[in-house]
Amino acid sequence: MYVDTDYYVYGKGMKSMPCVRISTSLYKQPINDFYGWYTSDSFTIQVTKIEPTQTGDITLYAKYDYSIGATLSSGTYTVTDAGTSKNPQIRVMIDLKTIHYEYVKNTTLKTLKIELSFNLWEINDGYQHIYLRNDNTKSILWSKKIDHDGAKKKYTFTIKLDIDKIKDTDTITFLFDASGAFSDDWKFDEFKAYAILTNDKL
Repeated sequence: MYVDTDYYVYGKGMKSMPCVRISTSLYKQPINDFYGWYTSDSFTIQVTKIEPTQTGDITLYAKYDYSIGATLSSGTYTVTDAGTSKNPQIRVMIDLKTIHYEYVKNTTLKTLKIELSFNLWEINDGYQHIYLRNDNTKSILWSKKIDHDGAKKKYTFTIKLDIDKIKDTDTITFLFDASGAFSDDWKFDEFKAYAILTNDKL
């Protein structure tokens, strides 16, 4: 990682901090967003300038996102209470094992953030279940039970996972199910899942 200016001059300082530029030898994908420079990897105190009277070396940490994949589907899916194996399954490629983990393991990018959104509506009253599975270990990484009421509504979720715990997998899969006293079918469409490596804390 490098910037346009990697030094400052005493008596002048920097009135504004340079934007980070990522070497193409470090990452296989472009960064999503650059949020600024911080005094530590806890990213609580942002540095926006260097005063003219500042002296000595300064170590700063870049806060940014690194996009590694997305799954977008405009199709309409029906979910029943037949179990996750007989309902829709939507895979998201994250390629941590084969590509990305090797590039980021020594950086401050320690969290995989999944930005999830979809429209949901009921055919019959009941509960809606969503799971996120690690396809390598078959373990459930995240789950959500929804008690939706009637008409179509958009849902959004942010899922954060420790990349060190999923470094040996290349795909994760969303599973769906339904439950209730009687018929409890439901539908969803406009499914979107963005996979982003980030400095965000869990």
